[in-house]
Amino acid sequence: MSEAFDFDLSDVDDFDDVKLENADDYQDQTDPAPIAPGVYRFSDVKVKRQQNKDGENIDDNGYPVIVVQSATVVEPEELKGRQVFPFKKYSLRPVQDGERKGTVPAVDLLRGFDDTVTFATGKEVLQLIGEQVSQGKTLVARTNWIAKDGPYMQETIEEAGGMENMSAEERKTLFNAAIFRGQKKFPKNNGVYLPEVEGPSGDTLTAKVDFTRIYPASKEIKKLGPFGPKNASK
Repeated sequence: MSEAFDFDLSDVDDFDDVKLENADDYQDQTDPAPIAPGVYRFSDVKVKRQQNKDGENIDDNGYPVIVVQSATVVEPEELKGRQVFPFKKYSLRPVQDGERKGTVPAVDLLRGFDDTVTFATGKEVLQLIGEQVSQGKTLVARTNWIAKDGPYMQETIEEAGGMENMSAEERKTLFNAAIFRGQKKFPKNNGVYLPEVEGPSGDTLTAKVDFTRIYPASKEIKKLGPFGPKNASK
């Protein structure tokens, strides 16, 4: 026996329950799973203006975009200290259609910290968000899992000659194929959701936490933590 494997196995049982008949059936290790979908209170919220790799601002039709880079769970107590990295974007551009037409994602973020503040300009909204973050204010957010196949999306858009050349139906098809929204879109093993899924490009995508809703600061949330069996928050 080589020195690299210095074990005496003469008194070791066979352990017949440890076996593998098909190597493809084995569940390899995955990255740690994100926190389960639920409603949590977060502190130490870190934000910045959306920029490219060269540090140039990336705006939304001329409106600044704030990105929540990370946050730390403070409630419920059993998950206190868990850090998440949603990289969620909140644009200052008003919503253009739908039931929330005229509302502003960046204001949703601001009201998560303090829903009593008022403002006269969009610039003031950004300043107020900065103040709330600097003061260490907390916010409550509903979360879920998400994964995006960025290379596939980029390739598809480039082949079309740009997003502006894609029809609404083509964009919808692309997003449905390349974006896995919600834990239920991920595979299960032994009844447990795995934080990895194969994207249309063939790449393995890793789940991250998505903020699906920011609650106004004064809204009473009766229970914080992972959703129950019915995936509903009370």
